[in-house]
Amino acid sequence: PAQFNLALRYDKGEGVAQDSQKAIGWYRRAAEQGHASSQFNLGLIYDSGQGVPRDEAFALDWFRKAAAQGHAGAQDNLGLRYEHGHGVEQDLEQARAWYRKAAEQGFAGAQYHLGQMVDGGSGVASDRQEAILWYRKAADQGHVRAQFELGMRYQSGRGAPQDYRMAMHWYRRAAEQDYAAAQFMVGALLDDEDARMLDPQQAYGWYRKAADQGHVRAQFALGLRHDNGQGVPQDYEAAHFWYLRAAQQGHGRACFNLGLMYANGQGAALDLVQACVWLQQAERSGADAARKYLKHTVWRLAPSELAHVQRLSASSAN
Repeated sequence: PAQFNLALRYDKGEGVAQDSQKAIGWYRRAAEQGHASSQFNLGLIYDSGQGVPRDEAFALDWFRKAAAQGHAGAQDNLGLRYEHGHGVEQDLEQARAWYRKAAEQGFAGAQYHLGQMVDGGSGVASDRQEAILWYRKAADQGHVRAQFELGMRYQSGRGAPQDYRMAMHWYRRAAEQDYAAAQFMVGALLDDEDARMLDPQQAYGWYRKAADQGHVRAQFALGLRHDNGQGVPQDYEAAHFWYLRAAQQGHGRACFNLGLMYANGQGAALDLVQACVWLQQAERSGADAARKYLKHTVWRLAPSELAHVQRLSASSAN
């Protein structure tokens, strides 16, 4: 209807100056006449507090109105609320019912959410076959997390026959949408002898894409490759760079390797204080060998350096 189209234009600033208040006014007129998409959009506006004071109860009321008319996005939204108890009492049966209504209309998000509930046995017996069916429906529509989920299933053989090529197919589809976890897994499969797709150069490229998005395991993988010259020229400075980025996110083995690099002046200037700092972090993260190397490094410290390490340790503990 014209009211909804006008509301959209004011909401998005398309052909007119963006004006949230005018958008809300036109959405409300259409919503009060029973227009489901306007009801849903009003729910989103009040839920986010965009141009109005946030009012979760009012948002929920509009979502219910839209869902009752079959609006799939509103039905999925209600499913999420009932699953997690947001603004309503948690009710897994209601969550599944709303997800199913939206999923059966082809709404990809609801298909994925329903797959998760069935997969995890949330309030029902777990059914991996049904879960994969819903993941597949969502994945075929481009839902990135459903694509990733299918990749994991085919890689592990959990709920589906193990099939590395199918795993790669779904990981790659998600990776091509810049999903960092999938980019890492494409790299990992290209590194995996069991998958029989070895390609160190391609693996490096996918790890790099994921690492540039902050994926910690990809950052560590790049550190290892440069450290060992695996598929790339050995480059300790590059190894140090990637270990540091992973260590700053708390990756235990990256902390350990970084500590060793500082202790040996490899890839960075010799710095026994930094070596101790990172080896301590590695020990706290569960790296078993860190204690032994930390002990040896502490013996090498000058008294002033030891005092500095002790001060840093005390401050990090507080």
